[in-house]
Amino acid sequence: MRTHPARIATLAPVALAPIALAQTPRPQLFADNLEAPVAVAFAPGDTSRVFVLGRFGKISIHDTTTGVQRPQLFIDLFPLVCCHGNANMVGFTFDPNYATNGFFYVHYQGLINESVVARYHVSANPDIADPNSATIIHKAPRIRFGHNGGAIEFSPVDGFLYIPTGDGGNGATADPLNEAQSLASPLGKILRINPSIDAFPADPNKHYSIPANNPFISTPGALPEIWAIGFRNPYQSTFDRVTGDFYIADVGQDALEEIDIQRATSTGGENYGWRCREGNACSPYGGCTCTAGGFAEPVHIYDHAEGCSISGGRVYRGSAFPDLQGWFIYSDYCSGFVHAIKRVGNATQFQNLTSTLAPNPNELGITSIGDDAAGELYITDIGTGRVYKIVPTAVCRADLDNGSGTGTFDNAVDINDLLYFLVKFEEGLPAVDLDNGSGTGTPDAGVDINDLLYFLVRFEAGC
Repeated sequence: MRTHPARIATLAPVALAPIALAQTPRPQLFADNLEAPVAVAFAPGDTSRVFVLGRFGKISIHDTTTGVQRPQLFIDLFPLVCCHGNANMVGFTFDPNYATNGFFYVHYQGLINESVVARYHVSANPDIADPNSATIIHKAPRIRFGHNGGAIEFSPVDGFLYIPTGDGGNGATADPLNEAQSLASPLGKILRINPSIDAFPADPNKHYSIPANNPFISTPGALPEIWAIGFRNPYQSTFDRVTGDFYIADVGQDALEEIDIQRATSTGGENYGWRCREGNACSPYGGCTCTAGGFAEPVHIYDHAEGCSISGGRVYRGSAFPDLQGWFIYSDYCSGFVHAIKRVGNATQFQNLTSTLAPNPNELGITSIGDDAAGELYITDIGTGRVYKIVPTAVCRADLDNGSGTGTFDNAVDINDLLYFLVKFEEGLPAVDLDNGSGTGTPDAGVDINDLLYFLVRFEAGC
């Protein structure tokens, strides 16, 4: 493996004492036996459903309270994205006006080597999309398979669609054509378009307009869609729904994983450095003058002693854990940790939340941390085919319900908890995965006699 020279600047995140949370969070099994889950999404204003994106094109709908999956898939795009090694779905988002126009967008690698963003429409049944409603919004031809980019999302500030694209390389090639630095290539970029307007009637592969203030719109030879350059594989990116700041998790090559923050006030045009820089260090690959200056610096990096592929995350804006407000929660595919950062002035504060939030520490497979319309967090684990929801831990594990039938705690153990347990136990739902047989209240991703015994002991004792 190649090694880097000394880092250009030292990023020194401020490690804090563990966050003192009024409610202790824990990962609760939300959905199981899914086919390669890679992300979750929500329709604006819809707090009852969360949508789970599978790598091979299947999108399922789940109840946000129980995790129960709707009987039919929302859409199945398997024929479009399968079956070669790097063909997969990498992004899914809803139009901000979905409630009135029914549009949603997907980002996938097609059967031929191209990156595709397509728009679909929901059918008359709100739980089923129309598979025949596709409009290809944008295509980016690619020379190589790999580094596919990822999550697409509308900005809450300007309403435009942001499309992260990878450089098309892989672990061995490291962007050999230096496309991430080329303004003539759509690869290794953040693209910014307005998909609500068809400005290319003569081109069947372009159904969008270019925002008039895109930074390279008047640059000779540059693609006007480009918003920012210099990315290797920005697999997960997200907007803070409150501030509008754009968080970009860029997967590293040899040594460093990075998180970039583009402030809501940005006018675009930033260069994040790849391939001549990885993180905040010069890379051995060249492609630009590494020490020339003018690069946008990452706000956080970590090396491959800690992980190997950053999975991105979300800025927490839910209500269950007020002390997590404004923290960007993220993970790593190889390590399974859960960490958090917060930018305060020019300093990055850091928290290690692995002991409370990681479903399977040190296990390969976390692909994303997402949220629902209420701002609560979910972890997708492609290794196990599961999705976990981050929920408060009850003072007593037998405190399951307040009588509403929704699994809401009330600091009491009574007939409501018994009724809730029996219903969920009969259905085999993870809401009553209480014990692994040890009697210690340790979940094991199974609902069986051990959970019943654990509950009955606590119910009899009142806790």
